[in-house]
Amino acid sequence: MLMLVIVLVLTAWLGSLVVQLEREVTKARRRGVAARDKESKLGVMIENMLVEEKTLTQQIVDQEHTNADLQKRVDMVRAELKAREAGGRPRLLVLHPRRHPGDKDWIVTLANPNVLRVDSAQPLAQEWATGRDYLVFARTEHDARDRALRRFSSRPGMVVKASAAAPPNIFTTAPPGANA
Repeated sequence: MLMLVIVLVLTAWLGSLVVQLEREVTKARRRGVAARDKESKLGVMIENMLVEEKTLTQQIVDQEHTNADLQKRVDMVRAELKAREAGGRPRLLVLHPRRHPGDKDWIVTLANPNVLRVDSAQPLAQEWATGRDYLVFARTEHDARDRALRRFSSRPGMVVKASAAAPPNIFTTAPPGANA
């Protein structure tokens, strides 16, 4: 009888160990499935990131090419501007585009020496000190001078340095002396 009790106790104990082992194996399997799911999700995420990285890398390369092309264009425009400035043909600004019947073309040189004394760091200070040429449409030279001064009346120190009738070939693109 004692043997039977021992066998029953051992059987019950072994049965509980088997149930506990089964629970642990089930938990381990669930953790394994969860780990595989996480691994596959991470794999998909990594693939998506690699595709995005390739796309961004291509966009960066394309943008660098675009920037290089734009820089070449800027350099060309700067070189052209320097060539035009060095070409001897002064810049002529239009005071106002409105033209009335009977108006003639006048070149009025406006200067403001105060700008150089007040703020010499201003980009156009030197140009204002020496004078800027404006194309003014008016009936007489006196009207042209008055229009130019009225346009800049809010700036103290503005003076008309010179005024004259515009040459007949003012709207041609050839530099002066090219037709000689």
